[in-house]
Amino acid sequence: MQANIMGFLHARGTDVPLKEIEAEYRISQPTVSGLCHRMEEKGLIELLTDPSNRSAKTARLTEKGEALNREAEKETADMERILMKGVDEARIQELQTVLRKMLKNLNS
Repeated sequence: MQANIMGFLHARGTDVPLKEIEAEYRISQPTVSGLCHRMEEKGLIELLTDPSNRSAKTARLTEKGEALNREAEKETADMERILMKGVDEARIQELQTVLRKMLKNLNS
């Protein structure tokens, strides 16, 4: 889940309210808070007071978090190349279509 949150923060590229993380992953406030505090202790994210709501927190990746995220993206791309070796483009497109449909079914 920490990797998912880091990817989400990276994709957003800005400070993200913890409430948005809760909504994105459908997890409770105490769970998000605990995850984010552990990530902050590891130096992966920084937790800040939300300027628009002083009682709320926002999160952003630190440089260490960004570096770890880039490394994970590279490893994922390398793994994809290995998995798709020898598979023609039509089959890859077909697989992606089926996987998107399956994901949509899960989110319905």
